[in-house]
Amino acid sequence: MKFLIFLFFPLGSLIAQSQNAAGCIDMNRIPQRKIRTLVNTQFNDNNIQYFRDIRSTYHKGQDLKGYHMLESVYYLKELPEKVWKAYQNTSPAESWNGSMISFGLLLSKSRNTVMYNNDKYYSGIDTGQVFYVNLRIMKGLYNLAVGLEIINIDSTHKSITFSYIKGGKSQGEQTIFFRPTRKGYTEIVHETAFKSGSFFRDRYLYPYFHKIAINEFHRNMKRCMYENDKLLAERVLK
Repeated sequence: MKFLIFLFFPLGSLIAQSQNAAGCIDMNRIPQRKIRTLVNTQFNDNNIQYFRDIRSTYHKGQDLKGYHMLESVYYLKELPEKVWKAYQNTSPAESWNGSMISFGLLLSKSRNTVMYNNDKYYSGIDTGQVFYVNLRIMKGLYNLAVGLEIINIDSTHKSITFSYIKGGKSQGEQTIFFRPTRKGYTEIVHETAFKSGSFFRDRYLYPYFHKIAINEFHRNMKRCMYENDKLLAERVLK
């Protein structure tokens, strides 16, 4: 992932030159400087003219030989269908927002639409959605912007697969599986396959900070589910 000083002109100029989707991004609505830099760099260095030109680093069925593997497991005392629905419909502004991770932008490759962190409407996950999040590392001493594209949603076996997009530091994918337990609750398995050009980063930095980030993400999802239950109960009582 390359970092450049952000200037609004490169993306803004696309509006006048070609009236394409890239020019629809309002950088002033993205609060995280690193995300603005990443988007600006990706669109210019990779000559991206339209959202559909954004490329993922992993494709379904790709051989993962040579990638580092991580796995985290979470349990929720909730029915799998309820958990699956929550992960499908919860806004990224809620699920990707906490002390370490913060949501900046969502681009839809199929709909050519943009969602910002203060937009309230969210229609649910879909393939071709590209999420940009910021990781606040070491209490903000370092910030890292990450782009993830949803490349597969398996409604039958209940799994969601994200791929890192080209132009970032990491290559690979993350898949979240939702499985019923013997007691009828939900086991969530978060599997990650990754690699970069740095042995030190892959061996020591990525696993540590990745664990903190996905722990926060899944805690957010749990909180959102319980808050929705509370709101529903209050409405029923009224």
